[in-house]
Amino acid sequence: MSRHATNEAVLPLTMVLIPLAFFGALLVTGSSMDDARDFGWVGTAQANPGSIASVAELIDLSKVGGS
Repeated sequence: MSRHATNEAVLPLTMVLIPLAFFGALLVTGSSMDDARDFGWVGTAQANPGSIASVAELIDLSKVGGS
């Protein structure tokens, strides 16, 4: 999409619309996330998905260059 689009809003809108379309399709078809896993549309569920704090630990600000 980003290669052919002339408007800069196309890529962010596409990034939002694709998950909305996916979850909308699940809703319309009456499917669950388990059904989607069975069909191979999403990965397996994790026992401990983690927390926001664990994502923050991945950030290393010392590698960010300043001006």
